[in-house]
Amino acid sequence: MNRARPASRVRHATFLLLAAAAAAAFGVRVLLLTKPPEGGEAVLLAATFVLLALLAISRAWRAGRRPGDLILAVGLLSSALGWLYWSLVLQQLADPPYPSPADVLWWMLYPCAYVSLIWHVGRRTGSQRAFALDVLIAAAGVTAAVAGLLVPAIVATGADTRVVGVNAVYLGANVAHLLLMVSVLAVRRFRVPSGLWWRLVGVVVFTATDSAFLLVVADTGAVPLGTILDLGWLASFALLVLSIGTPEPVDPAPPRRLAVLVMPLSGTALALVVLLSAGEGYSGPRWIATIAIVLALGRMGLAFLQADALAGSHQLARTDELTGLVNRRGILHALRTTIADGTTATVVLLDLNRFKEINDTLGHPAGDELLCLVGARLAAESRSAADKVAGRADDVVARLGGDEFALLLPRGDAAEGVRAAERLLEVVAATYEIDGIAVRVSAAAGVVHLPEHGDHPDELLRRADVAMYAAKSEGEAVVVFREELDTRSRADLHRVERLRAALLAGGLELYYQPKVDLRTGAVDSVEALARLRDLDGELLLPAAFLVELAHGGQLRVLTSLVLDGALAQAAAWAAAGRPLAVAINVPVVALVESGFPDEVARALASHGVAGPLLFVEVTEETLIQDRAAGRAALDALRRLGVRVSIDDYGTGWSSLSYLRDLPLDEIKLDRTFVRNMAADRRAIRIVHSTVALAHGLDLSVVAEGVETPSDRDAVIAAGCDQGQGYLFARPVPADEVLALLTDRSLLRSTEAQAEPTA
Repeated sequence: MNRARPASRVRHATFLLLAAAAAAAFGVRVLLLTKPPEGGEAVLLAATFVLLALLAISRAWRAGRRPGDLILAVGLLSSALGWLYWSLVLQQLADPPYPSPADVLWWMLYPCAYVSLIWHVGRRTGSQRAFALDVLIAAAGVTAAVAGLLVPAIVATGADTRVVGVNAVYLGANVAHLLLMVSVLAVRRFRVPSGLWWRLVGVVVFTATDSAFLLVVADTGAVPLGTILDLGWLASFALLVLSIGTPEPVDPAPPRRLAVLVMPLSGTALALVVLLSAGEGYSGPRWIATIAIVLALGRMGLAFLQADALAGSHQLARTDELTGLVNRRGILHALRTTIADGTTATVVLLDLNRFKEINDTLGHPAGDELLCLVGARLAAESRSAADKVAGRADDVVARLGGDEFALLLPRGDAAEGVRAAERLLEVVAATYEIDGIAVRVSAAAGVVHLPEHGDHPDELLRRADVAMYAAKSEGEAVVVFREELDTRSRADLHRVERLRAALLAGGLELYYQPKVDLRTGAVDSVEALARLRDLDGELLLPAAFLVELAHGGQLRVLTSLVLDGALAQAAAWAAAGRPLAVAINVPVVALVESGFPDEVARALASHGVAGPLLFVEVTEETLIQDRAAGRAALDALRRLGVRVSIDDYGTGWSSLSYLRDLPLDEIKLDRTFVRNMAADRRAIRIVHSTVALAHGLDLSVVAEGVETPSDRDAVIAAGCDQGQGYLFARPVPADEVLALLTDRSLLRSTEAQAEPTA
């Protein structure tokens, strides 16, 4: 399938085999030679380094081209090119320069190694700038120490100053690299990728080899070639190559903060030692040590700024961005403090009434403005109350999210807390001007008191929430938490969970009710009606589970299951030679979701059902909640050929603009207009007018709830196109639908026993 990967594996294996063969050949030559090597061995050594560098680049490329790996691979390639320059150019000279361009290429490995670690670890410790400064301080301190303390001692023995100085820089860079590696391991609590362990071993071997090399140079005055030291460099180089491309941990260990101090403290201490003890004739090391001290001062300044920013972030983390009040995290902190102090307090949780209606009607910006005004009033009232009581701490006013506010009122008893809640509700209950529109607001409140209602912050807020919802359901302004409320809430939650489990366990069953052509008695469509068999085997009607599933956030799941089941049955009827259009009810939570039309398209294609065989029924209230999103969804469904019906037409907020603006095929007159219509002259006129209007807009009209022959005759006289109700047929399982349709006398069915429709 992918030719790039096999080719990459071949190149990788080729580099690996060639590098291993070259290293083995050079090792054998070094170990077996009894005389200094000639030019061929130097070229072989350089070729080995180049092959290892190419292997490093290949490993970095195959592992996802992580910046840290690529930067280290570039450093290794630069070092390998240094060996190549040394073998092809410098080896041919009788008196090669010292330092030389090869030293520049070799030395480039170290900044690349440092940067790769900064990239690899710095972004995980939270500040690359701070980590970079730590690296520079350590490198400068170690270099100053080696140059100021070690070099003078070696030069005093008569060694070449240039040779010793250049190789001392390598040793200092390696020691700084080793110090950096130890710091990285300590910061990560020694739980790091395997590559960092390979790298640590490689740096240790590199440092030991450079130390031995410097001692040999100082002792003999000559640069040793073709010795065991070359194998040390090869081994360390190979270990650094192995460190590249190893997988990183998915969940790295949390950083150990004190370990971050290892590098800057070590570098600063060494720099101070150099400034206090370096010889008079060596100004270079002192300058390097001074740079380390200046960098350390800069690191202190950065640490101060980070601490200040951290304090600010803690404050922001407890502040609601919209209102500037304390947020949920902040009031939980205040509750923990109050509980720890052992003082009494009252928690009031307020929820605005009809806020969703205001938000949906005027828009989210207007809703946000209203929340800010309410929050400001609550904050002002809490400050005023605190000022009236000498020595009382300020109340804590918080916005928990949405239109919920919470207040922590310190000290006082439960009765005082109730009075405070009532006062707050009076403050909130007012008329607010939003975008030039006067909006009347009220709220309901739940109250809990410390310590009798609990001693855990989360539990206190939950119980206040239970009391608040009880206030809303009971029509009260303020409700104090009591145990029976919590028992009822837990029982409701248990029921929701059981219904959800039944739904997900395949408990959904679809029943179908025909829609009858009032002119011919023929049936060419049915409505799918959901039933749910609970875990005890009882078959539940929608009234027994829809509200609970809505509270549990499962309406979207229910709609998907109904859609799939209805289309599967439509496909089965079509295969049996009796194609029937099927209608499903779609709540707003499903309709306005951006992916719903796509889901319908996939379901139609999956079952091989044409779009016109599906009706989507929505209510007027659905369209009121999110008209723009609803219109967009309906347009998308119409493009699929799906037909759209307004269910329960005539209830709620009927508007002629919906008939004008929305892509509709059908309206379904609510049963309240149909039932006993023959005896209600006003209902007759309303239905006649609605039918005339609908037909003028090329819409068909379905009369719901036809339960008596007089209802049937009245809707026929009004010109309705189809009828649906218990007079014609009750909802039945899918396997009974075709048998029901063979009866062509549905229009002459006898009056059915009145039952609640579903």
